[in-house]
Amino acid sequence: MVINEIIVIFLILIVVLGGGWLYVLSRNTESMRRQLQQISRQHTLINADDKARAICIAVHKIQPDLHVGVDFIIASDGKGKSYIAEWNADVPRPTDAEINQALSIIEHDDYAAKRLQEYPSVGDQLDAAFKARQGNSVEQNHQDAIIADVKARHPNPGECV
Repeated sequence: MVINEIIVIFLILIVVLGGGWLYVLSRNTESMRRQLQQISRQHTLINADDKARAICIAVHKIQPDLHVGVDFIIASDGKGKSYIAEWNADVPRPTDAEINQALSIIEHDDYAAKRLQEYPSVGDQLDAAFKARQGNSVEQNHQDAIIADVKARHPNPGECV
């Protein structure tokens, strides 16, 4: 009789713990779903609104480790004015002056011109592509390494993550 009671208590404990675990799992899943939706909405806004994208880029210039949709939320009033609506990061929120200064630096950093000066010539790239199509990809790999290095040293400031 005592063994049956222990088994029943053990089974009840398993059911309670399992139910608690399922509850926690469902809450975490719901929280993750909401966060992913927020990130998706932010990226949709940034891709459609140049001012929102500029704010995002400026924030990343000031704080490169922050993520839009998680650490900060950008909103638009629908009349062409975008702004930081929420600041969730542990670091101080940048002031409007800091954002404007970062935007000024970004506008004057002509990454495309810098890249163009350092890229291999079009002729060299075409020659390497021809040789790669013929089975010799050594020169193509070398050209690709040069291009990747130039892109890394002169990143496109127009991307916001």
